[in-house]
Amino acid sequence: YAAEPRLPCLYANPAVRDILRRCVSGWRKVVGCMVGLGIPSPCLSSALAFFDGLRCGRLPASLLQAQRDFFGAHRYERIDSPSGKLFHTVWESPSQPPADRQSTL
Repeated sequence: YAAEPRLPCLYANPAVRDILRRCVSGWRKVVGCMVGLGIPSPCLSSALAFFDGLRCGRLPASLLQAQRDFFGAHRYERIDSPSGKLFHTVWESPSQPPADRQSTL
């Protein structure tokens, strides 16, 4: 940060980004091996998850959105619809017949 104090995070520095990109394959192998052996590695695995989040423009949050909508009718936006248009799915219950599964509120 001394050379570029306005960086939002170290990954924004090209030299750091290049190092991480070169090492990420080995990093994934180490974390995968540790998980496979049942060895806890909270720092390595959460840092890898954070790194993956940094480098992705859009993450698949659809499962989380579906769970929130199911349990609390929180509604959600879809990427194939205009921003601000909210949807709610009418979730099927074993005791109720299937209904129109999607509605806009």
